[in-house]
Amino acid sequence: MRWNISSGALDAKSLIGFLMQLLHGREKRDFLILDKLRVDHSKA
Repeated sequence: MRWNISSGALDAKSLIGFLMQLLHGREKRDFLILDKLRVDHSKA
């Protein structure tokens, strides 16, 4: 399990940065569960 704690609101830039960290060096698939935050639907 991987997780991230940050202060303040989660924005698209922060989410994309976290996702890039999750993918770095991975060879296997990961499952991601999102809970319909506004940032989940960002154009970025």
